[in-house]
Amino acid sequence: MNITAILTDHPKAKPELITVVFERKEVEALDLGGFLGQFGEDVLPDGEDLASLMGRFVFFVEGYDDDPRELYTIDEVRTFYQTLCRRWPYLFFFCDVGTGGLMILTACCMKDLSCVKHKGFSATMITVDTSELSEFIAEGLWPMNVLFERANLPESANEGRTAEIIEYYNTPLDHPF
Repeated sequence: MNITAILTDHPKAKPELITVVFERKEVEALDLGGFLGQFGEDVLPDGEDLASLMGRFVFFVEGYDDDPRELYTIDEVRTFYQTLCRRWPYLFFFCDVGTGGLMILTACCMKDLSCVKHKGFSATMITVDTSELSEFIAEGLWPMNVLFERANLPESANEGRTAEIIEYYNTPLDHPF
């Protein structure tokens, strides 16, 4: 696993994103040890240090560049991201909502997923069950709330972040990304 801070000029992205890149061997082995060793619940900071990490993470997997399938259709990647979400349910606190990274991770967690790639287009259209997506969002908000308390952030900040998450998912999932 590699972790890098990168600068971005995307209007909704945080000034400095933290990219978390999992290698194919970690994905196939469901190895989250290195990541959880740095960002597991028991080692996360409190207060201002935790607050400074909010909305800055972007997750990637590497080693599948030669695979013609979309990442969210590869069983190993889907299983890996589902495992990540079960063992580390803090995505909504940490993930950047200015990029498509959270959307890809979300697609991997959906059981009812259909994908269509049209000839001549680089983007793929995905469709998910809206009730499944609603459940995913609802389940992700509680752990986010816990971290807001741990970071000593005001309720207004929590409400703002919740609105960002909901706005992020109001983008139809059946559009190309």
